[in-house]
Amino acid sequence: MDTFHQLKLPQMSRFARVGHIVLFTLLTVSAYGLSDRAVLDAMSTELNRSLETLSKQEHPLYYLSYEITETHERSMSAERGSIQAINANTASLLDMDLRIGNAKFDNTHVLASDSVGPSVRSMSFAIPTGDAKALQQELWYATDRLYKTEAQKYENLQNALLLESTQNDTESDFSSNSPQASIERDLKLKWNENKWRGILTDVSAIFKDQPARIYAGTATLAGRVVNTFYVNSEGSSIKQSHSLYTLSMRISGQNGDGERMNRSIQFSAHTLANLPTKKQLTESAAQLKEELLALLTAPLVDPYTGPAILSGRASGVFFHEILGHRLEGHRLKLKRDAQTFKEKINQQILPTTFNVYFDPTLTELEGIDLIGTYRYDNEGVKARRVSIIENGVLKRFLMSRSPLAEFPNSNGHGRKQTGFKSVSRQSNMIIDVRDRVSMDRLKEMLLEEVRVQGKDFGLLFDDIQGGYTFTGRSRPNAFNVTPTIVYKIHPDGSEELVRGVDLIGTPLTAFSRIVAASQEIDVFNGWCGAESGNVPVAAVSPAILVRQVEVQKKAVNEGRLPLLAPPQHTLSF
Repeated sequence: MDTFHQLKLPQMSRFARVGHIVLFTLLTVSAYGLSDRAVLDAMSTELNRSLETLSKQEHPLYYLSYEITETHERSMSAERGSIQAINANTASLLDMDLRIGNAKFDNTHVLASDSVGPSVRSMSFAIPTGDAKALQQELWYATDRLYKTEAQKYENLQNALLLESTQNDTESDFSSNSPQASIERDLKLKWNENKWRGILTDVSAIFKDQPARIYAGTATLAGRVVNTFYVNSEGSSIKQSHSLYTLSMRISGQNGDGERMNRSIQFSAHTLANLPTKKQLTESAAQLKEELLALLTAPLVDPYTGPAILSGRASGVFFHEILGHRLEGHRLKLKRDAQTFKEKINQQILPTTFNVYFDPTLTELEGIDLIGTYRYDNEGVKARRVSIIENGVLKRFLMSRSPLAEFPNSNGHGRKQTGFKSVSRQSNMIIDVRDRVSMDRLKEMLLEEVRVQGKDFGLLFDDIQGGYTFTGRSRPNAFNVTPTIVYKIHPDGSEELVRGVDLIGTPLTAFSRIVAASQEIDVFNGWCGAESGNVPVAAVSPAILVRQVEVQKKAVNEGRLPLLAPPQHTLSF
């Protein structure tokens, strides 16, 4: 259900590897002929005109929002010391939230008998933003088309409701929010192409001296600027600008058994100034190459249960997968969902030293950029810090404008990718733990567990690629986290690099086996894929010691070894 793609940030501890960045920058709408205010005014004018007419139909429209997302992207990629590609793309898309009926029962309602759940795709429309009349014309036509589709859906839902043997009408379909107004300045992308050509070619050239073992080695700088214009029938009028820069490196190779392997590293920042220096990137590329070469000859690990340490990055993904998705409030309205924590409000679910909060207003923590930041969510609700777990006790859920009986209002976590409908999603997740110990002490505690349990070794999950989880009832309620750098920790304290395992388990069992956390913290930035598409998120966590984990063999990616030796002219000694 979820894919969590890594986007690393600069180092916070020994576990924070130099990383990858997606470069996002923002262009002014004024360059297209309309000011920000003129775009918002044109949207509001057409919205009010549509509401005036459609609210008087047989199936009345009671709420409407327009969201226009302008995306500007550029990327530059180098392969083994040579520029490979330079790309640019611009798009403007309109999404609408159009609601028919009333807040208690509308066209988004999920019937008790619905085993699939609500449709998550939206009807997006390409839209101009350079001329007010052209903009209003497209808004009019798009609204008319979507209303007709949704009116039929609403009528079908009304008819289906009459056939329901059991109904749950305690929860409404929508919650109101006070109107919001904000216009943010445009952010600019200043990209020195000659400078970055030089950096990318020099960094990627580090990967070309092992042609028989490293088949591909790229370094990519990508930039993306997003301007979002939002108005709704409550009176909100919001313009936001976001920028994100990404520099990524990826290499791949094949061992003697034919197994294909790769390593990637990424850095993420909101500005170019926060990206690593050329020296740091060069050091990271060299480390990446060494790790891949070591992995190609590292021994495989058999399936294992026993004690393990998860680095801050690994535990960030661990908590994102097994905890975060089960805190997203919209799932608790779906009968097909396992609803792990629905009845656990004010009950202890983590050790008493653990506090968990989500805060999209944080742009950085201890000098590290967090990419799950925003000022307003995709439903026009102002972002805020939400304390979810206090002293190990569950207090609340992440809420969009789809209310629960106990939590009738949004707390600013209605999110989506363009082309999808908003649901409750994670933002910047912070795992805050009291009584933490040093990393050296955490390793000592690991070895104590190894001796007590009679194991030959413990495991250290040092780096991670991502993971996924299942929250539905139709399959095991499990998670799978995908480590890339794993060490055996032997009783004498020595470390041995190994390969070929995935970290698996079920949530409640995993939580019950957490023992301690490190003083050092780390960040995992990534793109989380779920019902409402891909959204940027961050997870900040210390390393944790878990009394017992389970690992299974990783799926093998095998192929025939090359029949030809690499061309000699690519060799560099």
